[in-house]
Amino acid sequence: MVIDQVRCLERTPDREYMRVFELVKWKDGTEDVRFGYYSREKGEGPNDWEKRSLHTNMEARSLVTLLKRAKKRRKFRHLFTI
Repeated sequence: MVIDQVRCLERTPDREYMRVFELVKWKDGTEDVRFGYYSREKGEGPNDWEKRSLHTNMEARSLVTLLKRAKKRRKFRHLFTI
């Protein structure tokens, strides 16, 4: 189950990409961070995002933004004490 998520928008001339970090809690109580993204054609509505396959490549500034946003979230905070 996804218990928290941070997002960052990237745009190209034809598409928009929502990069995400999701904090996932499994039935056994363990937690993972999932990296993923959603996409839609530029100008489509807020309900038109399509989940895409997971990957780890993104613009460097998006990675920094996601890390900063995750660090501010209570449920992600324990991951930054490593």
